Amino acid sequence: MPRRLRDLQRSSALAGEQPSCVRRPSPDARRIPTRRRHTQALAGAIVAVATVAGLMLLPSAAQAGGARLDRTERKVVKFVNRYRAKHGRPRVHVSRRLNRVADRHSREMARHNFFAHASRNGTAAATRVRRSTNARAVGENLAFVSSRRSAARRVVNMWIRSDGHRAVLLSGSFRRIGVGRRSGRLGGSWGHHFTADFASRH
Repeated sequence: MPRRLRDLQRSSALAGEQPSCVRRPSPDARRIPTRRRHTQALAGAIVAVATVAGLMLLPSAAQAGGARLDRTERKVVKFVNRYRAKHGRPRVHVSRRLNRVADRHSREMARHNFFAHASRNGTAAATRVRRSTNARAVGENLAFVSSRRSAARRVVNMWIRSDGHRAVLLSGSFRRIGVGRRSGRLGGSWGHHFTADFASRH
């Protein structure tokens, strides 16, 4: 198989150790270039992942409507909980509010052809999730895959293989999850944007 059609994975991680403190990733980590030579390199099965890991904050939302999960999104939750159980972590329960938040972010990335934790208007991921949860701890994993086939399993397996993403999946602080999947472009390729938002109970 030609090299440009092989799977390509890009990953980045950012974490905040102090309340509401987030280190911004570099532009290359947040956005995938759209110039011709990069577009050609992304022509095959594309995978891109990023994470906001365990952001501790002081207390202060399916494809159609954002609150209900579709089959693929439900599978993401199932695989996340299966992995957590394997490591003795409690289950995370689906939150409609977090579903809406995750869905809106995936929709925005798909519509405007970008890949980043920050919203298009610059709103930080921690701020975006916090508005709907008032949680002390929040986290976010992102992914982009070019094919819907076995997408949920592929996405979760990618997160498991990355230290930063795995830390989010296994955080004992998290009790709630929301997942959003939207189809759209990333660079010159068509695929599926995934956002998984996590939050503590309080």
